[in-house]
Amino acid sequence: TFRYQNLRPFHPGRLAALFDAGPDSPVGANVVRAVGFCQLASRPHTVVLWDQCATALQFTAMHTDTDACAEESLAFGQDIAFFGVDLDPARLQDVLDACILDDDEFLAGPAGWTALPDPLPRRET
Repeated sequence: TFRYQNLRPFHPGRLAALFDAGPDSPVGANVVRAVGFCQLASRPHTVVLWDQCATALQFTAMHTDTDACAEESLAFGQDIAFFGVDLDPARLQDVLDACILDDDEFLAGPAGWTALPDPLPRRET
């Protein structure tokens, strides 16, 4: 088991490229199941459920902090648990960290983040 946490949002293009690597991707190889909350920079007000079984991945919008009843955000950043066989936690940490917004991107703020290319699937609840 490996738990990934990071307060900054993912760059959707870099995260998509990680999955485009196919079953040899560090988030595909040896991962049996992964589930948790994440935030994509291009969707700054949305908490997304990361739901993965082997190489099948689904992102589902769970909550937006623009909802009328939202008193507080459901989650900030990334909190994803990976389960698998012979996982390499250091490698997973490194490749996922490489998908996080860098300092300049982060400083652009949500207005700049929404301009980032977002090839990841969208599924609303």
